[in-house]
Amino acid sequence: MSKRQYPWSEGLGPGSIWARLSLMRHQLTSVGDKYTDCPRGYLQAVKRYTDEKFVLRSEIWGLLQKWRQYAKRNPESTPWFELSRPHPLCDDRVFVTYFKELILASVFHGQKEILQMLLDVVTKPPDYPDMHNVRAVITAFADLFKGGNEDDWPLKKRVRERAIEILKKAGSSIPKTSSEWARIFRKAGLSELRNAKRRSARLG
Repeated sequence: MSKRQYPWSEGLGPGSIWARLSLMRHQLTSVGDKYTDCPRGYLQAVKRYTDEKFVLRSEIWGLLQKWRQYAKRNPESTPWFELSRPHPLCDDRVFVTYFKELILASVFHGQKEILQMLLDVVTKPPDYPDMHNVRAVITAFADLFKGGNEDDWPLKKRVRERAIEILKKAGSSIPKTSSEWARIFRKAGLSELRNAKRRSARLG
């Protein structure tokens, strides 16, 4: 279906067809069925001074309330958060369905943090993670461990070098002393890593 056939493709923001229709409904119903009997100047004033943001928010709120009320009568229509993300090898349709359900459940249950994240990434992909020292060491270990022999832990020196690369890329400060690094490795749960090559068992 083309955009001309599908007016909602303009979006739902101010200026969209949906917004114009919502405002028109508000103006037509402001005096009920006596709309045609009002002074022309009054009708022009209603149109000019309508609080558009309030009207559009009220429209969305009303639709959401109708949805919630319907869900009380029909519990099977209530959207719920899936506890597990689809397996990476699943068909794309599974991911699309999962994402739709995530959005619907977030709206229905008022999950502001998820909705704000959605708004943040709609037009811009997420930035590089806020990389502090411990997080950098954790990431470095994961990178090296996945990329090497799975029976061997990477050396502490190698993890530290990789962590420094990560911190530089993120523009974060880099620890200077051995005591700082020792504390960071301890917080990362990697104190058992060795500096010299030696076969070792897995953590835990």
